[in-house]
Amino acid sequence: MDSKIQSIFKEIESVILESIATVHPKQDEVYACSFWLFYCDYEQINPPCFAYNNEPEQAETRWSPPEWAIDIQDDVYEKLNPLYERLTAQMAGKSDEEWEELIQYQYEFYCSLCKSLNSGLGSSSSPFKNWKTTPDFLVGIFEEREDEEIYELLVKSSVGEAVAAKIGVL
Repeated sequence: MDSKIQSIFKEIESVILESIATVHPKQDEVYACSFWLFYCDYEQINPPCFAYNNEPEQAETRWSPPEWAIDIQDDVYEKLNPLYERLTAQMAGKSDEEWEELIQYQYEFYCSLCKSLNSGLGSSSSPFKNWKTTPDFLVGIFEEREDEEIYELLVKSSVGEAVAAKIGVL
């Protein structure tokens, strides 16, 4: 991937970590956070939404970010938007294949970020350290707009295959 795009993604990571640390959920214990609604039309790329939820009333909405209490955390999205405008500008005039590479790079970036966030949950540097979370709290990509194969791949890649099986999304 182009070094300018990699640099933007490093900034995206910093903004996400800083933004999550400033979010103060007003609900009961949060059991999950998700990045979802990844949008790219080969002319523009937008930030994914960041969502979180407490225990759902119905099991079928447990891993469905559009149905969560907070389906779009506005502050995170708004802080990411200028960086995604820069990504769009960097991609101006690029081929569909180059856009596909960016989409794949973005998925890999967010999967890696989720795994890193999950592995650091007990750390004093975790952006979730001031959140009230359940003991099995996790961060993942639950992109239900994608077909089943991509959905499952993103879940497994973001939380690990054993966790994905344990939470019942496989």
